[in-house]
Amino acid sequence: MIRNATSIRLALQLSALILFVAASSGYIGWRIGSNRTPPGPPPVKSIEETLSELTKELSLTDDQVLRIRPILEKRERLAAMQAQNIAGRMNAFAEEMRTALDERQRSIFDERTREIRAKAQQRRPRPGPEVDHQENPKK
Repeated sequence: MIRNATSIRLALQLSALILFVAASSGYIGWRIGSNRTPPGPPPVKSIEETLSELTKELSLTDDQVLRIRPILEKRERLAAMQAQNIAGRMNAFAEEMRTALDERQRSIFDERTREIRAKAQQRRPRPGPEVDHQENPKK
């Protein structure tokens, strides 16, 4: 009987230890993961960097480089136009939201918006208009 009770106690202690280790590992993983910012898109490569990589990887001829360069330039112009379009829409949404806020809330909202834009710029600088709501606030 004593041997059976000892086995049960040992099994309970082992189960508690396993549960503790699992919970600790989950918590540590969550803490490490929660401190990371989600990965943003990869940095934008210049046309020259892209051409250099393609030339090395594909062994492009000079003629092919001359034919591909305008395509990459067109892609870059399109990306810039899309970025400006998205930035314009986001600015319009922000301005619309500001109209529903009082002065104190607008101040907090503007600071939050600046912080979000600063983080976005650090991840991937993009061409496009920057709007500072403090310069021309709507009331």
